[in-house]
Amino acid sequence: MTRLLFNEDLNHFIYTRAINDIDVGSKEILSFIDQYKDSGITDFIINTSASLAWYPSKKGENVLNHYEKLLEQGRIRQDDNSALVKCLRLLYSIYKEKKLNMHHMWIERLKQIGINPWLSIRMNDIHNYNDSDHLLHTDFFHKGENIRRGDHRPYSNQYDNAFDFMNEEVRYHCIEIIEDALDTFDIYGLELDWMREIYSIRIGREYEGQKIINAFMEQIYYKVKKAEEKYGHPIKIGVRLPSSPQKCLALGFDFFDWIEKGYIDLITVTPRWSSSDNLMPIDLWKKILKNTTVTLAAGLEILIDAYNRPGRKYMYNSFETAIGTAAGYYGLGADSIYLFNYMDGINGKYYTNDLELCTNSNLYMNFLKTVSDYESCIHSKRRHLVTFNDVYAPGVYEYAPLPLRLPGSQNNSSIEYKYLRIPTGKIPKSLTAFFVIGVEKDVTIDNLLIYMNAQKLTSFSKTNLPMPCNKDLEYYAYKILNDNNIPVVSVIETGSFGNDIVIHWAEIRLI
Repeated sequence: MTRLLFNEDLNHFIYTRAINDIDVGSKEILSFIDQYKDSGITDFIINTSASLAWYPSKKGENVLNHYEKLLEQGRIRQDDNSALVKCLRLLYSIYKEKKLNMHHMWIERLKQIGINPWLSIRMNDIHNYNDSDHLLHTDFFHKGENIRRGDHRPYSNQYDNAFDFMNEEVRYHCIEIIEDALDTFDIYGLELDWMREIYSIRIGREYEGQKIINAFMEQIYYKVKKAEEKYGHPIKIGVRLPSSPQKCLALGFDFFDWIEKGYIDLITVTPRWSSSDNLMPIDLWKKILKNTTVTLAAGLEILIDAYNRPGRKYMYNSFETAIGTAAGYYGLGADSIYLFNYMDGINGKYYTNDLELCTNSNLYMNFLKTVSDYESCIHSKRRHLVTFNDVYAPGVYEYAPLPLRLPGSQNNSSIEYKYLRIPTGKIPKSLTAFFVIGVEKDVTIDNLLIYMNAQKLTSFSKTNLPMPCNKDLEYYAYKILNDNNIPVVSVIETGSFGNDIVIHWAEIRLI
C-alpha cells in the first residue's frame, strides 16, 4: 500500500499564524490537524527540535525558556513586533499562559483521525549561521572549541558551522534532545533528519566517521526500544539521507550497517532544499533494499529548477510539476512519497500566490489526494522537468545535465550527441506528450536533431510554458508519438547540425 509522508516544519504553524495576527487556541490547534483527515496522508511527521526544542522539553534549552532568558537579558522587548519575536511570543502564550499542550494535542488528534504521528529531529540545523547574535542561537552553539565541521581552518561556507559528530560532546547533546522527545511524546515513529545537515563529519574523516555514526545509530535504536516498552507499541525509525548511496558513504553515513542490523524501518532519499531532484536513483535504492523490510520514500521538495543559474530566483512546484516528479519516483519503484515544505499556506504575509499549490485550499487537498496514489498521478496532466541535485560530497561526481551545450557540426558523421534521462512513470494513451526545450531568445533551432527512445522527433513549434519556467527563454515543443508504449524512463539524444546551441530547459509535458 502506498504511503504519503508529510513533514510539518518546527515553526511553520506558529510563524504563519503569528504574522497574520491569529490568536491561537484549542480550536486553531485541532482544526490545523483536522484539515488533513482523508487527505491521503498516512504519516504526519512533526519536526519538534532543531538547535532548540519547540516545546517545553525537560532537558537542555528550549524555545520557551530561551524566550524567558532573552526577556530577562533585555535582548527582546515586550513591544517588539518583529516576525520572530511575534512567533516566540505566540508559542509562549499557547504553552505558558493558555496551558495548551499543543504538540500533544496534535499527536492525539492524528491518532483519532487515523494518521500515524511521528516526530522529526533535525540532527544538525545551521539556520542563521551567519548571524553570531541571532536570537535562536543556543549556549551550546557558541560553546566550545572543535565542535564545528570547519574548525580545522578559517570558515568559508555555511556548512563549516555544522556540528562535527566526531566530537563526543556533540553526540551527547543530540542524544539528550532525542531522549527527551521519546520520553515526552507517545509516537508511532521517530525520524532522524540527517539532511539538516548531512555535512556532519570533519572533511577527510568521513570513513572514520562511519563507525562513529553507526555506534550513534545503535544507541538511538536501543533508546527507541526502551520507549516501545514504555508506550506498549512499536515505534518505527526513519532517516532522511542524500539521493545517492555513494554520497551517503562519502559523507560518513553507512546505511548498509543500519539496514543489516535492523536499526531503521524507513529511508527517505532526498535533495537538500533548493530543487526537486527528478533523477534520484530510486531504482538502485530499491535493489539495495530488496529482501529487507525497510520502506523506501522519495523526498519531494517544494522548489524546482533546471539548474542554479546566475541571478536565479527560486521557483515553486506547481500541481503539474510536483505530480510529474512523484509519478517519476513511483515509476522507478518508490514505496512512498515524502513531502517536505508542502505545508498549508495563508495568503498575504507569508506565502504568496506564487505558491498557489499550498495557498489554494481546494488545489492543495486535490494535490495531496492525487500524489498519494500512483494511478492518480499517471492519469493526471503533468510535467517532468530535467533538474539537478543540490547535495555534494567531496570527490563524488555530480550529475548536472543543464545547461546542455551542443557544438555545431557541418558533418552528419561528426555530430556530438548528448543525453538526457527523464523518468516519467507510465504514460497512458489518453495524454498528449511533448518534449519541450528552452533556449535563449533569437537562437535558431532549425538544425537541432532530437531522438527520444531511438525515435526521431521532427514536428515542433514555439510554445508558452506556465510557471515554473524561466521567462527570459523561448520554448519549443516537439510532438511525441504516444502509442501507449512510452517507457517509464525516456532517453533523449540531441545534437546540432549547424550552429552551436545551448539548451537551458528541458521537460516532457503531458496534457
